[in-house]
Amino acid sequence: MNFFKVAPYIVSFILFMMVHDHLQEALQLQFAAAQLVVPNVFSFFDCLGCVLGPLLFVQLQKCSTTPPQEPSQPSQPSQPPPSPQHPFLHQLGLQREHLRRVFVPLALLTTAGVGFSNASLHLVNYPVKVTVKSFKLVPTMLVATQLLHKSYDKWKYISAGLLCLGLAQFLLSDQHVSKKPSSPLGVSFLMISCCIDAVTPVLQDKAMNHLKAPPMFVMAFTNAVAAAVMFVLLFGTGEMFRIVPYLIQRPNIVLLICMYGGSTFAGIFAYLSMVKEVGGVGTALVSTLRKVGTVVLSFVLQGRVFSWGYAMGGGMIVGSLLLQKVMKGKDGGRGRAGGGIAMQTTTLKRAQVVVDDEEEAVVV
Repeated sequence: MNFFKVAPYIVSFILFMMVHDHLQEALQLQFAAAQLVVPNVFSFFDCLGCVLGPLLFVQLQKCSTTPPQEPSQPSQPSQPPPSPQHPFLHQLGLQREHLRRVFVPLALLTTAGVGFSNASLHLVNYPVKVTVKSFKLVPTMLVATQLLHKSYDKWKYISAGLLCLGLAQFLLSDQHVSKKPSSPLGVSFLMISCCIDAVTPVLQDKAMNHLKAPPMFVMAFTNAVAAAVMFVLLFGTGEMFRIVPYLIQRPNIVLLICMYGGSTFAGIFAYLSMVKEVGGVGTALVSTLRKVGTVVLSFVLQGRVFSWGYAMGGGMIVGSLLLQKVMKGKDGGRGRAGGGIAMQTTTLKRAQVVVDDEEEAVVV
């Protein structure tokens, strides 16, 4: 592996995702100071970024690959001009009969996963949110064993046990040390989000592997439906009427929110590009280190009280994730199969690597 070739992808992924996480925490603290509880605002801009990003990217890709038109010769019939239709509209027509059975349920799962995750923002401390979201390994294993009758080796169970112990230690430290301990309701919301993230890959696999839908289309469609649902919820919960006057008085917050939505897609796109160049196992290791960096940055920038209980719990969680990915790489090398997702040259194995990995449900 050429380090100088993959370094830009690694740096871009870490940079964009840490910017996203930092903006999310900073915005939540700003809203909390103004006594605003607006979780659906975060969810709406998360999803909106993952709609506009793929639409723009695919359109630019289409323009860059369209060959220049040569003047037609009198003796030869002229070629028909390229269709002005956006590629996603063409794909929507191809998948029309599968929308209700596959794509809409997938979109609703995406909505619920993102919604429950962001609903916890005002109820838990941000390091707890990042830590609990790493818990999705356990419900994923439960879904696979109960529904798919899959068996795991001892390393997977050791990793899951270590993850549970680490999470328990981290939450216990948060209750004893934090000035504002995380709410059990907020932790429950995060657990529900993890369970949804464990089920979502089943439909993602069907959409990309069996129906051959491009990952960018799956991302755009599911998040378009999710954004529409969140937009309705903004009015239904009254959040729209609270956030608009606040933003009118603080235009700098509008800029931060736009940057937040853009960083969502930028981080995911950098992640997919890194999978292509670095491989699945290497990407998972970088992703784990990014989460560690996010937690450390939160403690440093927000002046949170630190204890060795946090370090012990975080160490067990990181060890669990690293053990899981290292043993996965030794067992079969599925990691390198993570190839051409970003370039939309997905094979059956390549799509599965991305939907089976560690990032948020909004990835695809």
